[in-house]
Amino acid sequence: MPTLPTARGRRLALFLIAILALSFAPARAEDEVAARAGDTVVTFAELDDLIFVRHANSPEGHEALKHLLKTRLLDELARESGLVVTEADVDALWQEAADGLAAAGQGSIERMLREQNMSVAEFREFLRLGVVQRTLAAR
Repeated sequence: MPTLPTARGRRLALFLIAILALSFAPARAEDEVAARAGDTVVTFAELDDLIFVRHANSPEGHEALKHLLKTRLLDELARESGLVVTEADVDALWQEAADGLAAAGQGSIERMLREQNMSVAEFREFLRLGVVQRTLAAR
């Protein structure tokens, strides 16, 4: 099963996804205003530069980028091999994780999700990727 990133890593991953989405968004003027406060104006070009400088080469940025690349790679390998992960597959891995937590005396998945500040949808996505990884490794 893929390792779960830290809460900070998840936030940064979402942030990097947003940046990637913006990079594929329709072109905008370099001087288009991203934010304004009083007499201070920040353009999207300035904001893009600031975000890149602050986060792109940080350890968290590297962690988030590696996670995104692994996710894309697993999805592409699954697609190429015709692997389709069903909800039943994800449910089975959910139950396996729940049983493992209970056996280790660590409580429920729901409790773990609250502690990790993770949604059920996020966790199910990690499980889906885990099914893909397991299935491809077993072939």
